[in-house]
Amino acid sequence: MSNMIYAFDYWKTLSHHKKVLLPLIEALVVADHKVYIISATGQNRKETTPEAINVIGLPKEVTVFMCIWEDQLEAPRIKYEKCKELSVDIFF
Repeated sequence: MSNMIYAFDYWKTLSHHKKVLLPLIEALVVADHKVYIISATGQNRKETTPEAINVIGLPKEVTVFMCIWEDQLEAPRIKYEKCKELSVDIFF
């Protein structure tokens, strides 16, 4: 099986289910898959969200992408665009 690219949303996905998702992320990294965290946030939280993500204890191989929105309703679209840009196979 070829390696795949997985991405996880941060808020209400990884942030709320880290006990379940961290072992999955670690297993994907060990299996040599690419893993990304894709989060969308407003200008007012762009500094604090990376700090919150970093304290979770992700493997060093995981790359975090922050997408900044002007209007919260843009969040799904800009995360989808980032997934397309990164050729993500599965987004949680």
